[in-house]
Amino acid sequence: MLDINNYNKEFGRYLQIDQSNLVTGAIYLGNNYAKSNDYYGGYQGNYLKRISALFPTAKNVLHLYAGQVNDVELKGDKVDINPQTEDTIYADARELSKYLTKKYDLIVADPPYGEERLKEYKQRYGCKADNINVKQVFREMYKVADNNAYVVWLDWQRPFYRNIEWKEVGAILYRGSTGHKDRSISIYKRT
Repeated sequence: MLDINNYNKEFGRYLQIDQSNLVTGAIYLGNNYAKSNDYYGGYQGNYLKRISALFPTAKNVLHLYAGQVNDVELKGDKVDINPQTEDTIYADARELSKYLTKKYDLIVADPPYGEERLKEYKQRYGCKADNINVKQVFREMYKVADNNAYVVWLDWQRPFYRNIEWKEVGAILYRGSTGHKDRSISIYKRT
């Protein structure tokens, strides 16, 4: 399902497999950094188009921390803790298996970048979460992922996960235009 050849063909920016068998490279958004709304979880620019090119055969996609994501480029179920749109499943990422019975082959996640950002979202949007607890979120994603599922995790730091559940298969630098902070895309495959 992970297809860097398809990605490279579509975007002309080359991802590669390094000596440790990881997908590596960089995604430069440049000036295409704008979102269609100001709600957190909307993804920037053509991010979903790029993830769709990287996983062209994904059938059951879960957008975690999705807010008001426009999923035209990569259709899927949207989950967020804040009620924003009628087509969003309102669930706590730390308890996904309580809310979801379906199994997913691709989970795309753009979590709050640290506890400080979570506090900001709590004030701004009335977010009910007191902590992020990434370890717990990865355990819950494991429960709702099918046997060969992938997670694409966009964050400013590498997440905590259990090696017996997930294997890291990708580390990609994610850059916007000048003046924006760099982030990384970590890709994991269910073991």
